[in-house]
Parts: sequence; structure tokens; C-alpha cells
Amino acid sequence: MLSARSVCWSCVCLLSVFAVITAVGCGGASFVPVTGTVTLDGKPLAGAAVNFTPATAGQGQVAQGQTDESGKFTLSSVGGLGAVPGSYKIGVSKLEGAGAGSTLKGDSAKAAAGAAPTGTTLSGPGGGPMAGPPAQPKSAVPAKYVNPDQSGLTAEVKSGMAPITLELKSS
Repeated sequence: MLSARSVCWSCVCLLSVFAVITAVGCGGASFVPVTGTVTLDGKPLAGAAVNFTPATAGQGQVAQGQTDESGKFTLSSVGGLGAVPGSYKIGVSKLEGAGAGSTLKGDSAKAAAGAAPTGTTLSGPGGGPMAGPPAQPKSAVPAKYVNPDQSGLTAEVKSGMAPITLELKSS
């Protein structure tokens, strides 16, 4: 039979474990709202993907955003809006031209790759054969900004931070 003291001690232990889990959370991260603006040569860069990658692998999580017509973005992460506090390397990318921003499947993907959909022949202007595959999308930003490890763009995410300005240069 359990004594009153034993039952009481068990309750204290269970309540302590519950308090620790509640205070720490079940692995959940706290997110800090992160907003900013991206410019290229002083002009707002619309339609660009902004990626924040933790500066130290395994610490934090990736956060992403998309710029609007005025170059402004808001980050979001798996599980919440914003980013987990910490140091980040930043990458910015944007594709322009044929096929940029689209996902093609099946015969459409074959056509985009320059292959005729099953049972058809591709023809160019005037009905003759095509000269080659369609133009591939091109990066609208210099290649160095696409890779967070090479961009030179960094940020420290912390509570109460001001909006970030990312000023990209073509040269």
C-alpha cells in the first residue's frame, strides 16, 4: 500500500516535469517577425525569393520570403511567421524569361525541354522545324547573391529588430 508521503512525492515530481515541459515547450521554436526590402542597383526587386539559412548548421531553421512589387518581404518558417532568433546567411534569387516561375509536367515539360509531346512535331515560325529548345530562364540577380554561403549578406535575428534592407549591386 502506498503511503500519503509517497503519493505526495509522486505528485510533486509529475507537476515538476509538467512545469518544465510547459516552460521549455515541446521542441517548439519562438519566432521573431522579420520584414525587409530588397533592391537591385537602387530599384525595388519584385518577385525575388529571399532565403535565410542558419549561419551555423543545425542551429535554427531556414526561413523564406517573397518580395512584392515594392521589393518588400516578410519571412516565414515551418511552424510560424518570422524566423528563429540567431545568425543567418542570406540568399536572394529571381528567374526571368521563358518558363520562369512555372512548374511543368508530362508533355508540357517535354515541350519546354525541346522535345515534342508524344505523337506531335514541334514547328517554328512559318511552319518549319524549330531551331532548338526554348530559351531557358535566366537569373535576374548576380550569381553571387543566390548562394547564401557566397552572397556576403548576413543578419542577426532578434526580438524587436528593425526591418532589413538588402542592397544588391549588378557589378
